[in-house]
Amino acid sequence: MSKNILAIVISVLFVGLAVSYVNDFEEDKPRPGEEVEESREVDEVEEVEEDEINEEEDKLAVAENNEENEDEPVESEEGNMEEFEEEDQGMSQFITCLAENDLVIYGLETCPACGQLADSFGGYEKIKPIYVECSEEVDRCRDETKTSYVPEIQIQGELYRGSRDLASIGEEAGCQL
Repeated sequence: MSKNILAIVISVLFVGLAVSYVNDFEEDKPRPGEEVEESREVDEVEEVEEDEINEEEDKLAVAENNEENEDEPVESEEGNMEEFEEEDQGMSQFITCLAENDLVIYGLETCPACGQLADSFGGYEKIKPIYVECSEEVDRCRDETKTSYVPEIQIQGELYRGSRDLASIGEEAGCQL
């Protein structure tokens, strides 16, 4: 969610700067009957605006990083790697259990909701055993899906309409996260 907020803030800043630049450009145009003054260097203006954008992006990235790491204990790199490997192995076992219990996710990589769901599992690469990419397997999706919406989750051929969080999906499929 914070990535979306960051993207919106950056977009708003960029649009604001673009509008400001256009307004400055319009003010610099000579009107009929006016003398043309020496124009300022466009490159200097662009550099200043780019620096302002970069500074705002850096501030937002630092704030976001601080917010994410507030409650996390500081560990050595070796400790972090072991923890990551345990989490990765746990997720792999969870996905294997889902596959064994006939859970299938139908989706499109261009679909934001599908991307969020895939990210919650660790990415598209991780969910290959349970994921069907409908842009590549059009006939299979047309034949097997029960709705025209993605992501669609089915467990043993039945449409799953519950929460999209991993614990709920796992509970319904009989798998523990």
